[in-house]
Amino acid sequence: MVFSDYINKPQSKKITIVEIDTPLTGYTWLNLQPGIWYAQLTPGNQTFTDDFGNVGFWSPANALYYNIQSMNVDGTLYSEVASIALTVATEKTWFYDTATTNIYIHFEDWNPPEFYTIVVPGAAIGFTFQKDDTSNNYFEDVYYIPSVVSIPNLSKRKDPLFFGVIQYQGGSITFNNEDGYFDDFATYNLYGQPVRIKFTFEGLDISEQLTVYTGRVEDFSHDLTSFKLNISDLRKSLSRKLPVNTLDLTTYADMDEKLDGTPIPIIYGTVIKAPVYQTSITNFIFADTAFNSIDATIVVYDEDGNIITHAGTETNGTFTLTIVVWSAATAYAIGDYIQSGDDYYEAIKAGTNHEPPNTEYWKKFKTDKLTVTATQSTINNGLDVIADILENYENIAYNSSNYDTTEWAAEIGAVKDIGIWIGKGRLKTSADVIEAVCVANNGIFEPLADGRYTFRTLDPDKESAYSIQQDELLGDASIQYNASEYLSSVKIEYSEDLLEKEPEIYTNNDYETEVYAKYRQYKEKSFKTILTSEADAIVLSDSIMEQSKIITPRVSFVTKTQNIGVKILDNVDFEYVRQNGNVIIPDSKWQVLGITLNMTDFTVGIDIKQIAEN
Repeated sequence: MVFSDYINKPQSKKITIVEIDTPLTGYTWLNLQPGIWYAQLTPGNQTFTDDFGNVGFWSPANALYYNIQSMNVDGTLYSEVASIALTVATEKTWFYDTATTNIYIHFEDWNPPEFYTIVVPGAAIGFTFQKDDTSNNYFEDVYYIPSVVSIPNLSKRKDPLFFGVIQYQGGSITFNNEDGYFDDFATYNLYGQPVRIKFTFEGLDISEQLTVYTGRVEDFSHDLTSFKLNISDLRKSLSRKLPVNTLDLTTYADMDEKLDGTPIPIIYGTVIKAPVYQTSITNFIFADTAFNSIDATIVVYDEDGNIITHAGTETNGTFTLTIVVWSAATAYAIGDYIQSGDDYYEAIKAGTNHEPPNTEYWKKFKTDKLTVTATQSTINNGLDVIADILENYENIAYNSSNYDTTEWAAEIGAVKDIGIWIGKGRLKTSADVIEAVCVANNGIFEPLADGRYTFRTLDPDKESAYSIQQDELLGDASIQYNASEYLSSVKIEYSEDLLEKEPEIYTNNDYETEVYAKYRQYKEKSFKTILTSEADAIVLSDSIMEQSKIITPRVSFVTKTQNIGVKILDNVDFEYVRQNGNVIIPDSKWQVLGITLNMTDFTVGIDIKQIAEN
């Protein structure tokens, strides 16, 4: 029998599994072939023979079998693959052979293990709610302790008001600690380690287990009888502050020392009048191009908004101005730039022997007030930006182990190009950038139950993933009509001028008369976005108003586990009828806004908002 057979049998014995990856250290890594290394995790004293026929012992000798679930290399979680051949073929991967208990790894750039500070397999320690008597609670030859007391509130949520804003999910697990098992848990160095919660049935093969949540250890507490583990959303760890590279006097010896430590800006898409930093008398930098080059055509402005003639590479985020030290013996042409003392001047009249600051011949300009309009079009689609940020700054590669690549590819065509400048005065975390992409596209970026990332936009025309029947509900549903959720108009800010801090604004008031006639109140909301065109601002405004021009019902209810696969922003069909046959809400299509799993009561709480009647 498979999972789907069990879930439709009401008398099946349900089991919840909690796995926490614990670091394994102290193993000797041997070279299998160029770039591929392995270690043996078999219990007992195991020998190996090297190329010269010398026999040695693995150290340390293990007393336990391990269920290897992750590989941490200096904070990067490598991807698991299914064979040695796939490990050889792909960098930053690992394979655990359960038959031989050998673990194989392919480091980035074919590096040896000595290149890294931390190379640590993660062995799952397991706990269950209810015991699988068929297997004596052994999973992958490892005994899982039946000490889980409750897992009441694993939640995911999308706020209907704050379009695209990330809401972190999480939950807590309570274990029985009467035997003192968790008294030394703090010594395991588990902060930030992966946590998985799985749903299975007694006697079900391990390959059929359903992962319902993946997160990380946040913190924990205990007393003599209980242990409470708090787990956090994977997105919460995407906290690296950007930019990461800075200007320094070693690289730029002629730079003003006040610029030492200034972040080198990151640019995605098109930015308007972004700051420029002078690194020498003739050289300027405006973008970090460690990962992506700037398009060749840029426009440089002085503080008055006049275009300045420039030269240089541009694609590497720099340009040059021909600035020379003023000399009375030189006849300067209009547009020449000179330095006199600590000041800079542009020639506005041809002539000679006229020393600055003669205002008839010279216009003073400030090199620290220059700005640039530039485009980095290699990576400018919102989803490409997210993947680039995660790969280059959070060590999360874009692959099928880390992403639902099918859904990601399906969404990318609907996601808009963006323009964002990240630098001094506008530092951002990776999560900040992701949230900005979400807001610009009325979408969500979320980790799926198995830990892979995906992106979903609101699509009222999408086929419904579930049809929820009223007889699946445990008790009555609650219905809410929230007046705070309607809008009569919306403003979308886009294409911001970074110097003036002034965006373009598109106002959608197409429904203002209609909405006011219904609710007798004007209500407008503004959205600051990183969109770059009016056309895209119009699309976003239409999407928001389509959701907000009418106060539609929100319904909350609880079902058993037949709906455990429902996801945020899924469309579902649902009709709510009294027992006497009176229809409260007719058959309609709904969007899923919230999910709460109780993995000890084995229930699923679902919050939905009406899209339209079917």
